[in-house]
Amino acid sequence: MLPATTIPLLREIIVPEISLAIENPSDQAQRTAAVQQWMRDYTEWKEWEDHWRGRQEPGWFGARNRRTRPDPPAWLFDECRELAEIAGTRADACRLLIAWQDDYATAQIRARLLAARTANEEVTHTTWWNHIHVDALWMAPNAPVGYGVIGLHATLKVVGRWQMFVAPGAILLNVATPDGTRAWRPATDLGLSYRLVDVKLPGSHRQGTLHLNLAKAWLLGSAESFVGSSVDLVGLSMTFK
Repeated sequence: MLPATTIPLLREIIVPEISLAIENPSDQAQRTAAVQQWMRDYTEWKEWEDHWRGRQEPGWFGARNRRTRPDPPAWLFDECRELAEIAGTRADACRLLIAWQDDYATAQIRARLLAARTANEEVTHTTWWNHIHVDALWMAPNAPVGYGVIGLHATLKVVGRWQMFVAPGAILLNVATPDGTRAWRPATDLGLSYRLVDVKLPGSHRQGTLHLNLAKAWLLGSAESFVGSSVDLVGLSMTFK
């Protein structure tokens, strides 16, 4: 049996003096300044990383070097681990610290899960004008003397980017007549539309979608022209979001 031994400093180790638990105000100010600077640096780096992830940032004479992720102050880990209830700057700093600790793979998995969850919960609303096409710049491949100026038709999605006319559309054609002059003729058309690309409308914040159309048009009224009573057309149309 070993004799009992008294440890005189045990009380000081278990219960530290109050003066040791209170930080020096100047140290606290320095810590606040340091953590605020790191938050600014890390937020700026994160925006850069999200934008240029997987790509090289171009420079004047080639690609620029990738930016280095700023490291947080070493003491911030202990503060975020020990403080159960924090608010203000420290709370924001601790949230950024969690993001900083995520590696690339973890961040990608979280982003994909969030995107999948959002897609499943998101309700898609389709308005009727998304299917109304404004036609312009239509040409007749088999009759170069005829072309369409303006028109309107409605479509229904078939598969992928393909859509079909749900009803005969209307278009104004300029066609040649037997006497060598040209005449405006209204026509009705049916065909298919293929979605090309989304574009931003000039002078507006709205977006539209450009389509390629393949259609057959039937002239209304007098059918006397070089193209006969019907004509094949290829042209562009625009829908609005």
